[in-house]
Amino acid sequence: MKRITLAIFTIIFLALLFQSKLYWFNKKPELKKLERIVLVGLAMEALKTKEVPVASIVIYNGKIIGRGYNTVLRDTNIGGHAEINAISDAIKNMGESGFNKLDRDSLKLVTTFEPCLMCRGAIIENRIKQVEFIKEKSISHWVKNYLKAFSYEYKKRKINENNLQDSLFMLHPSYSSNNP
Repeated sequence: MKRITLAIFTIIFLALLFQSKLYWFNKKPELKKLERIVLVGLAMEALKTKEVPVASIVIYNGKIIGRGYNTVLRDTNIGGHAEINAISDAIKNMGESGFNKLDRDSLKLVTTFEPCLMCRGAIIENRIKQVEFIKEKSISHWVKNYLKAFSYEYKKRKINENNLQDSLFMLHPSYSSNNP
């Protein structure tokens, strides 16, 4: 039991060191005047509906292609975070195919508050390599989240229905057995 506990705390410590504080060693970029104006405007929109005033923009080659702010309460949608809304707006504006063809080295997400795990997932899934934020989340926030993630991994269970999802995939017109 001691080994497991030590392993858990070691993993959490390394994860926190890697993910939450690695940015301390990088040069801190400056927010451009237009980006600041847009982010403040978006955060004010969030405040109009009593949302947490978080705002995000997606930038490609210096041009804003997506904008978002928190809409969790307004839309009764737990996925209505500023980062997800900004990515969705960029995809809507560019078209899914156009967005997917963008050079990922020229794509950046700027947000007023460090992305949560859900938003991080959306950022990773959409291959956005550059992320800049104004205010970071606390170490205690990340410790709690990693403990929850560990608990999730420990408690999740695979259901013994091996062919169900594959049969559903086969109904989709662009299904490829190599890439579901």
